[in-house]
This record gives sequence, structure tokens and C-alpha cells, in this order.
Amino acid sequence: MVERNSTFGRRGLNQEVREFVQRESSSEESLLRTFIGPNADKFLQLHEKKQVRKRAWRFNWTAFFFTLPWLFYRKMYLYGIVVLLIPILIALIFPRLSSSSGLGLAVAIGMQGSGFYLDAVRRRIGKIEALGLPAAERDDLLRERRGVSAIGASFGALIVIALMNLPFVLQAVAKLPACDDPGAVQITRNALQKSFQEDGTTAKSLDLTDFKQQSADTDKDRRVCSFTAMVDGRAVGYFAELTWHNREELQYQVKVFKDLQELRR
Repeated sequence: MVERNSTFGRRGLNQEVREFVQRESSSEESLLRTFIGPNADKFLQLHEKKQVRKRAWRFNWTAFFFTLPWLFYRKMYLYGIVVLLIPILIALIFPRLSSSSGLGLAVAIGMQGSGFYLDAVRRRIGKIEALGLPAAERDDLLRERRGVSAIGASFGALIVIALMNLPFVLQAVAKLPACDDPGAVQITRNALQKSFQEDGTTAKSLDLTDFKQQSADTDKDRRVCSFTAMVDGRAVGYFAELTWHNREELQYQVKVFKDLQELRR
């Protein structure tokens, strides 16, 4: 009899534990559903998977195609700022990888974005529960601080549109550098040295001075400059023509001529 009662006691205890876990799980799902709002079901499915396997993930196609608007819609502003900054840093440090960085980030957010969002939601719910409010007030506060923002999504979309149009704006307002711009002077020097090499001329010393613009300021695609080259102490007059090599990337080129007649050919 003692052994039967003991077995029955263990079964009863296990049943109570299961019921407690079910109540806690149901309560947590209810809080998640209240806070998440629209499309809560797909996040709850991922939540259930994570209860079994912590590294479980679910690909979010909305987050993949509309990464920044989705992050801002779900109030994940810090992640959104990171997504904006990473391509800039990659372009500065690894220019050759800049074209593929955006796609890589979109794939990463598509794979892990829902999990990141669930973690953020749990933290926010935990802070609200820590206030110790009655259930009704707690649920009202959850809805008030609900994890979506239509304004955030619109702001994210505007940022994307602005970034997409930025190259065209930069091209429209781009101007060739001034005649005495240090970068233009250096490229002019290189072009003149190249012409010397082609002519078989050697110059031990070469200084460029007295740069003056000869073309009109209204011509945005071409700039003509006159300058004096001190070649081994001898002053020689030249003309330099600055034109766009690749306007999309704001790259220009310089050609050097001895006189205007040669330049106009």
C-alpha cells in the first residue's frame, strides 16, 4: 500500500508540474500575442520552436525584402542604425565588398530578424511585468507600447528611397575640381610626366604653378586651365583639360596640351 501511494503521489506531482508549465506557457504566449499585435502567430510558432531548440530560426521574407522598414516597424531602431552603418564601414575598409554587403545584411536579417525581435519583445514584456501592475493595467500598457510602429516603417522606407536616389543627386550637383585643386594638380603633373616619357624627354625637376581657369563656370562637364610648368628651371606654358571619366563614381581625368589649337582638335 505504501508503494502504491508513493507511485500515485509521484504521478500526481508530475501532473501538477505539467499543468503549471502549461499555464505558464499559455500566459507567456498571451502576453506575447498582446504585445506583438499584427502577425503574432508566425512569431509564436518560432517561440514554440525555441522552447525545444534555442537556435531555431524561421526565415522572414518581409524582413529580407524590406529590411530597414521592417526593423523600424518592429521598433528595432538600434538594429536599423547598425544596418545603415555596416555598409558604410565595409565600403570604407573593404571597397570591393561594398556591392554585396547590402544583400548579405538582408539575408542575415531575414534569417535571424524574427528571433532578434522575439528576444527584444521578451525584454520589454519583462520590464512591464516588473512594475507589478494588475492584469488589466498590464495588458493596457502592453498594447500602448506594442511592438509595431507604422510611423517607423514609413521613416525606414523614406531612408531607403533617399539612399537609392543619393547617387543621382550627387551626380546632378557634382562639379569638376578647381584648376588649382591639389588633387587636380597632382593628376596634371602625372599626365605631363607621361607625355614627357612618350616624347623621350627627361625632366630632373618639375613644378607646376600659376593655374588659371580658361573655360566658363557654366560648363559642368569640362574645365580648361592654363598653367606654367617649371621644367628644370625653364618656364613653359601648358593647358590642361579636365573631363569626367566616370561621373557615377565622381572620377575625372586630365589631358595636357601645349596650346589651345591642339586642345580644340
